[in-house]
Amino acid sequence: MSDSGELFDQGYFQRQGTALEPLETERAASIVYRLKSSIVVGRARGYVDAPHMQHLIEYCDAVLREVDCITVFHDWFAVTGYESRTRQVMTPWAVRTRARHAAIHIGVTSQVVRMGIAVVSLASGAPIETHGSPSSHLAALAGAMRPSSALPPSGR
Repeated sequence: MSDSGELFDQGYFQRQGTALEPLETERAASIVYRLKSSIVVGRARGYVDAPHMQHLIEYCDAVLREVDCITVFHDWFAVTGYESRTRQVMTPWAVRTRARHAAIHIGVTSQVVRMGIAVVSLASGAPIETHGSPSSHLAALAGAMRPSSALPPSGR
């Protein structure tokens, strides 16, 4: 566990999580889980399609029925691309729930995926921040795990 990327790759956070919900399709695999009552983590690999986004939305909606505000971390470093329909699934949800997100942190290296995230961010006004390295993403997650990081909804 010397490199922060290894923490994600070896499933360190996943082992700490609760309410794990995996999904696998022909082209991608993902898992969503909670680290704290208001922290949701998702990991995905492969070519993500709309069912993965719908799975994530349903999971987050269930968490939002229990808490007022969530912080979301997506480890999408292994995502190679995405079905364009995923933006059409994600954008309306991001608009509807943006005030209930303290932050959405997405770790991503694919430029195509990063551009899709930028489109959703601009269209929705959701508080999305991308991280180009596992160490940056991990630092944000470590900050959110601190007890003092319970933030109220931003009202965006």
